[in-house]
Formats: sequence, C-alpha cells, structure tokens
Amino acid sequence: MPKFELPKRPTAAQLRQQATKIGERARDAAGRALTAADQRITHPTVPLFYLAPEVLPAQPGVLIRKQSVSTVIDARAWRVLYTTTDAAGQVTIASALFCLPKIQEDSYNLLVYCHQATGIERRCAPSVHDKPALALAGLRQAMQKGWAYLAPDYPGLGAEGIHPFLIGEPTATSVLDAIRAIQTTTVAQINNKTVIWGYSQGGHAAAWAAGVQPSYAPELALDGIILGS
Repeated sequence: MPKFELPKRPTAAQLRQQATKIGERARDAAGRALTAADQRITHPTVPLFYLAPEVLPAQPGVLIRKQSVSTVIDARAWRVLYTTTDAAGQVTIASALFCLPKIQEDSYNLLVYCHQATGIERRCAPSVHDKPALALAGLRQAMQKGWAYLAPDYPGLGAEGIHPFLIGEPTATSVLDAIRAIQTTTVAQINNKTVIWGYSQGGHAAAWAAGVQPSYAPELALDGIILGS
C-alpha cells in the first residue's frame, strides 16, 4: 500500500509572508488599473474632427463638416458635425453618424436611431468607435432595405461639452438638428419618409424629439416614432 502524507501546516510566519505577497500583487494591479483609467480620461481617443470651429454658425441645424469613414461594412458612412442648441438655448455643436446604402438612389427614406446609454465621456460616442454597428441597432437592416440611417451621438459625446444624460430638451434638439443638417448635405437627397426609433436612453430622446418637434422644428415631417425601453 502506498503511504500518503499530508502536507505540513504552514507556520504563522509563512502565512503572514503569503498574505503580504498577495497584498502587494493586489496593490500593483489596482495601481495599474487606476493609471490606465487616468490615461483614458486625460487622453481621450477622440479625433480632431470633433473640435468646434472658432466661429459657429448662428443657427441650429447647420452642417459644419463631414468626414468619410470606413467603419461600417457594406455602407457609405460619414461622421457629421453640426450646430444645435443647449439647455440654455445657446448654439453649440453635436455630432452624428450618417450612413447610406452602397447602391445609390435619387432619394432616400431616413431612419433616425437614438442609441441606448453608451457612457458620458466624449469617446463614448458611437460615431467615434471603430465598430459603431455594435452600438447601433438596425443599421445593417436599414442598408439592406435601402434606407438612409442617421445616429445622433447626443451633446457631449464626440463633440465637446457636458453630456446632458436624460435631460430631455437638449437631447431632443440635437436629434432634430441632426435631421436638419443631413437634409442640407450634398451626398444624398433625404426628402421621403422620416422615422425616429429610440431604445433605452434613446427611447427617452426619441419621445422628447417628437414632443418638441412641432414648436422647435415645425418644418420637419416625422412619419413615425418607435419607442423602446
């Protein structure tokens, strides 16, 4: 019969030594995590595209600039920067992602997707991401159906400023002004149906956009609102 021996019980000194090593490793790991977090906050990976010009147009809903991106598969896509109004009614900037099917048409229906909560830092904007479709529902389906697709980032995401999380009016105006800006772009005619679809935080944004549209942007025709929570 083989003879088994139990391992010796560690002494108190050995236990203290092991605890000290575990504590040191935990402190090192926590320090690395904090350093990485500080770097992300101090050095956000937001392109210079999102910086405001020195002089802003006086009116909301004006397209400031657009930039072609290759981050959306099977689509033509652009980042767009445009003017909108903040909670105090002052003109500011916001950004969005605009996509068109690769097959060109004379004009397009427009699906405006108000995204769910993605964070509160500028780098959390879907249009900043390398794979924005992961945060934007219905994008591939819209391209397959031949619709244009517009995804406002909301104020303070992408563009400079403080993100008004679940503050209805400035979020709503950024959605409506994104539609205004896209209707003036030269890359496509957006003059057919316009539907706004929002989920979670985006459901709140879509509901507010529908609520303020008659007074804030009466020239826009909204053909449908879809709210999800």
